[in-house]
Amino acid sequence: MAKDLLHSMRSLMRHPAFTAVAVITLMLAIGVNTTIFSVVNAVLLKALPFRDPQQLVSVERAPTEDGLPGIAAYQYLAWKDRNTTFDDLAAFTDNNFNLTGIGEPERISCAQVTSSLFTTLGVKPVRGRFFVAEEDKPGASNVAIVSEAFWLRRFGRDESILQKTLTLDNKPYLIVGVMPNNFRYPGEFDVWLPLALDPVKEFQGDWFQLVDVAGRLKPNATLAGAQTELNLIAKQASDQGKAEPLPFAAVDVAPLHKQLVAGIRVTVFVLWGA
Repeated sequence: MAKDLLHSMRSLMRHPAFTAVAVITLMLAIGVNTTIFSVVNAVLLKALPFRDPQQLVSVERAPTEDGLPGIAAYQYLAWKDRNTTFDDLAAFTDNNFNLTGIGEPERISCAQVTSSLFTTLGVKPVRGRFFVAEEDKPGASNVAIVSEAFWLRRFGRDESILQKTLTLDNKPYLIVGVMPNNFRYPGEFDVWLPLALDPVKEFQGDWFQLVDVAGRLKPNATLAGAQTELNLIAKQASDQGKAEPLPFAAVDVAPLHKQLVAGIRVTVFVLWGA
């Protein structure tokens, strides 16, 4: 074996240009493959950074001809009230607000979420607390949770952050908590506000809000069982509350991780294969 190795080394030294090209090619191939695998592992294989992530699911409107996005908020409220397959359910959406009063004015995108979002995911703030149910109602005091990056950028990590207020669309919001940098759900947001759904308006009003929904299944619940139950409750809810039935749309229940990576899964695998 030593003789074969020595012979190979001499052969390579006799062709330095070929050897250099081969070594560089191998280095690039190994480096690129390692990088792509790191992406695959982080994005597709690694579990979500939430408590018991295998129990987390997304609830999405099944494809229909009208192509409307999101789920009617009245359906979420009915599910929250009547389901037996979830430990918790959360709804969320996003909106744009004008931030004023601290530094340069800025147009920011905020997540509006139910108070159950953070407990559903099983996360913790690095400062302060989450919203409580009483703050997630129409007419309640305005409160906000900010990201750690926003805390640094706008307040220089001032330790009195929980005594500060944000002015959003000329309304003051008391900061009650700070989320860690690795928390990015339902997206890259600096601020989370209470969604404050009004059941009367959602069931009885002239219009209803569209939301996204995530949930935590009970340990023994199945995706199929949860989907069947949610569709049954949604159909029952659509038939109540008005002279005319509310619009009904069936839903699909899928693992939350699958939903989050759906848009990039094929691209990442193609890059890895290449």
